[in-house]
Amino acid sequence: MLANLFVGVGKIVSDAEIFRSKSGRTRVSFRVEFPRDPSMPKKIPHNDYATVVYQGDECLGIFDYLLKGQEVLVVGWMQSRDLPDGRVAYEIGARQVRLVLSPEAIGQFQALTSEAFARLSPDDRRHLIEKFGGNGHSEDNEAVVVRTVLEYALSYTPT
Repeated sequence: MLANLFVGVGKIVSDAEIFRSKSGRTRVSFRVEFPRDPSMPKKIPHNDYATVVYQGDECLGIFDYLLKGQEVLVVGWMQSRDLPDGRVAYEIGARQVRLVLSPEAIGQFQALTSEAFARLSPDDRRHLIEKFGGNGHSEDNEAVVVRTVLEYALSYTPT
């Protein structure tokens, strides 16, 4: 069995754009620079570029953070097409896009997490604290906890 699976970590080189497909689905697209293996010969460029297209409900929740310079983890499938000038364009149909957080971004996410917590009822806040531990900002794994809590809180719909 053959499978087309792409997993890569790269840096966004152009801010994301929202558009609607012909079928009316909301999509987000952005260009990402993916580093190549540094052991490759120097005459070969060390980076690959691809357009990432992300669709579905999650793409809108993360859109504001898909800015030039942000590192992302992309999981999806890759496709290519020939351009009229003989070059080849690569596109990744993303199933998942996750932010890779810098220390500066952690501070921004902590502020946003506090704002997201404030939108929740006391019962919902207790649920998040029980689910993710402490006050949501674990010293050991701060980036993962803050990102997870923020994603959960921003996508949370009270019942």
